[in-house]
Amino acid sequence: MPERKVQIIRVDASSIQGEGAFLSLRSYTWDERKALQVRFDELPANDPLFRSKRTRQLEEEIQAHLVDWNLVDDQGKPIKVGDLGALFDNESSFVFLKMQELIRQVLGIDETTKN
Repeated sequence: MPERKVQIIRVDASSIQGEGAFLSLRSYTWDERKALQVRFDELPANDPLFRSKRTRQLEEEIQAHLVDWNLVDDQGKPIKVGDLGALFDNESSFVFLKMQELIRQVLGIDETTKN
């Protein structure tokens, strides 16, 4: 019997937490991809709250697609997967950047068209 393999993208996070650190992101289904396109198309760049809304949308995407990580806090204790509030600025920026890269790839957005 066929067994569906979930597409997981493993991202090296050694630049923020040392050798062996990683994030695992679940790829998008076709329907998720279409819905993602609609959500991002509905967000006009001239909206005064554009940055805030885009950040909120990106955080929602992270919560939906981040399936694993092995990040730790100052004492070396594991940080619960998805607990973005426990991350330092450089760590959360890294997670957001990697999610943005996945979204750009899924939507076919060229790097030169970044907002």
